[in-house]
Amino acid sequence: MAVHLAKRQRSSGLNWKAFLPRQRRFHETREGWLEELAARLGALAMGRRRLFIGGACVFLAICVIGMSRIRVSAEFPGNLREDNPVRLDYEAINARFGGANQMRILLETDVPEAFLEPANLRQMQALQEWLEAQPEVGETVSIADYVTLLHRSLADGADPAGMDLPDTKRLVSQLLLFGASPETKRFADARYQTANVLVFANVASSDAIADVVARIESRLKELPQHLHGSVTGSAVLLNRVVDDISWGQFTSLASAFVQIYLVLVLMFMSFRVGLLALLPNAVPIFAYFAVLGFSGITLNPSTSLVGSLALGVVVDDTIHFFARFNSEARRLADEKKAAGAALRALIRPVTFTTLGLCAGFLVLTLSEQRPQVEFGLLASLIFGFGWLCDAVLSPALCSGVRIVTLWDVLRLDLGREPQKEIGMFRGLSLRQARIFALMSEIRRLPADGRLFAEGDKGEDMFVILNGELVPWVDRDARRVEFQPMGRGDVVGETGFFGGTRTATVDATNEALLIRFGADDLERLRRRYPRIAAVVYRNLNLVQAERLARTTLKIQGAA
Repeated sequence: MAVHLAKRQRSSGLNWKAFLPRQRRFHETREGWLEELAARLGALAMGRRRLFIGGACVFLAICVIGMSRIRVSAEFPGNLREDNPVRLDYEAINARFGGANQMRILLETDVPEAFLEPANLRQMQALQEWLEAQPEVGETVSIADYVTLLHRSLADGADPAGMDLPDTKRLVSQLLLFGASPETKRFADARYQTANVLVFANVASSDAIADVVARIESRLKELPQHLHGSVTGSAVLLNRVVDDISWGQFTSLASAFVQIYLVLVLMFMSFRVGLLALLPNAVPIFAYFAVLGFSGITLNPSTSLVGSLALGVVVDDTIHFFARFNSEARRLADEKKAAGAALRALIRPVTFTTLGLCAGFLVLTLSEQRPQVEFGLLASLIFGFGWLCDAVLSPALCSGVRIVTLWDVLRLDLGREPQKEIGMFRGLSLRQARIFALMSEIRRLPADGRLFAEGDKGEDMFVILNGELVPWVDRDARRVEFQPMGRGDVVGETGFFGGTRTATVDATNEALLIRFGADDLERLRRRYPRIAAVVYRNLNLVQAERLARTTLKIQGAA
């Protein structure tokens, strides 16, 4: 069948490949409105670099103020819409039964049958009166209420309304012996050494419950020393779980920032560059917490996840940008051009992934639960803000630095023991020598190629890694050659300090050179002051040795 179809295609002259889209090669770049937008944003960011970086720092300070206003809370019935049947039933129970949320106050003592003593029951009653005076508490129930009810019910010829707790332990025991029911066992153990006070609260938010619990715990400290009280119950435990989850997310996010910073320091071999790379990641996360603080949206189990999600996405985009910038800087030998090229190359995938994420999370705004709606809105907002930081802040940061990654340091080959064979590397470790070379520029000079000519302006100097160079001068139309220079020799230092080249230098075979100038040395001094100090010392030693040899030649000629 397949052979028959192939014959029919050949006979009809149709080429089925013509109907398929042409595959673009990897190195092809597509220029469109996104790339044009990236070019404009990059030019704006790099043109006002200090303004954007300073503005980011001021923005972080404002975010810290908003973060101080964050409220940790979760309100499960209040998360539903106002017309939701579950919420309506909950509010009805809350209004008619004194509160739908139950808390328990556990009272304990080391004395058996302590809660058969009228004095301890009166302490329990006083605690209940205080509780019912709180606006959040609708009703309380305890073993003292049952004893009072039994005492009034079994009163013989007395006014039941005037009856209170019995005056003796014996009478309390008799009342509980003849009038107890399985219900009373919920409020005291068999030895009457532990008792419960059931509290009905009419608040649902976790922060309001936490406030009530704090006041109750303060009141429990006023009990006699032989009585020990603690607050528990499903509402209290759920509130503590919410706090642990929310603040756990917050602390884990802070820990993640520290770990990411250490990874960035290790990757870029610099504490300063690691901090710069962390800034585009920190700004969206700080903005997220500031939105929570200023808008009044609570930090709850749902919204606390936004920070972790945003951090993962923003860090991924930032590392991609810095890595691409590093390769472009090596290729173009210009930080500003490299930042613009990296932004144009990454703007399309970063934009489409951000739009996809925002569209996906905005679907949550259709949910009936308020935390889900807030989660979708916050996530979309922070992802969009992260895109803006990658498009503006990252180019502003990169355009003024030269990045050296750990991979660059590991893969750069300077030959065997360069710190021993090359005078400029004397006293440096192999890693430090590689960092110096990467902070400069690695240049290849082909055989018979010219490095510079006599009389050219000198703004840089060179260290020979491999190959051979021959300096010469033109005297009376005659070429006068000097001693050839090889691995470890420094070329062009006279022109670097004097401003003009004093000789022409050509390569006899292919040579590998390290080129560096005043800007490179200054950048090295700021980023790696210890390496710069050794390089400056070695440069002085090279100059001193060159001057000493010249002096000896002059003296020998004389």
